[in-house]
Amino acid sequence: MTGAKQSTHGALVLRKRDLCKLLGISPATLDRQRVRGEFPAPIMLSDQAVGWPLSTVQAWIDSRPVAHHYSECIYIEEEIPCK
Repeated sequence: MTGAKQSTHGALVLRKRDLCKLLGISPATLDRQRVRGEFPAPIMLSDQAVGWPLSTVQAWIDSRPVAHHYSECIYIEEEIPCK
């Protein structure tokens, strides 16, 4: 992660590009989730730079529901065979 920075408290802080790579989402998706309040707000790193503490991102990931899917098939409690 080239844009990850170490804060003065030792916490790893991710910049937007690296955060999107880590999550596998586009910057536009991240922005939409932030506007809807579905993703934590960034912290100010300087007057013009923001980032997300890795611990905050990890807590958000841990709070997400588990997706039960295999290939193109989605199932909840019992397996549904793929065609």
